[in-house]
Amino acid sequence: MPQALLLLGISGIGKFTLAKRLLRVQAAPSDILSLEVPRVADVREFIRWAGLKPFAGQVKGIAIRGDHATEEALNALLKVLEEPPFYLHIIITSSKKLPLTIVSRCLRFVCSPLDDGDIIDVLVNQEGVRSQTAGEIAKLAAGSLGKALRLAEHEDERTQIVSYMELVAASDWIGLVNATRGWTSVHVECLIDELLRRFSEPGDFALVQRDNAHKAMVVLGMPMKPSLKGMVIARTLIR
Repeated sequence: MPQALLLLGISGIGKFTLAKRLLRVQAAPSDILSLEVPRVADVREFIRWAGLKPFAGQVKGIAIRGDHATEEALNALLKVLEEPPFYLHIIITSSKKLPLTIVSRCLRFVCSPLDDGDIIDVLVNQEGVRSQTAGEIAKLAAGSLGKALRLAEHEDERTQIVSYMELVAASDWIGLVNATRGWTSVHVECLIDELLRRFSEPGDFALVQRDNAHKAMVVLGMPMKPSLKGMVIARTLIR
């Protein structure tokens, strides 16, 4: 296993769990750390710990949630990523873009979204969800088991999201924007996933990324391709 590994992929697919399991294969429990919400002080303490030789074996390891880390914490990691002790393994997980200075120092591995069938199996056999409901949830979750579990727990939230999907299917963009008050992150994530599935012409999303939220709302009222409208709304909602 490489000394610096970066696991990428959407949220809720088990990247952090995988990181910890990989480390358990390499090191004893007393020689493993995990940082779920890394701050500068946490990273400095890790670096001090990393400078000590393993206690119970020949390898030490740490799993770090890079997408939960502050920019300062990520910067503090650079030196140890560049020159880790020979016995140290670092696994960083992220569902969002990380600084190039971090990415360039790691071997990258992209974790795929889960199949709907796997999500349905967990919902039905472990969570006691009815098969039909589990199928609906799996479609909304777009490969994220974490998202599926949240949707299974909150039926009212799931019903709202289905109504938003109906607005997307009808290309009722104004109605969709008017319905965004009080949205949770799950609402937005599911809508973005749906929009990206429906509208994927090259360049549309990159174009909207260069606009701020106000400009995106202005553009919404102008004639444009349906695909571009979808991307404009997606970008507006996540600003």
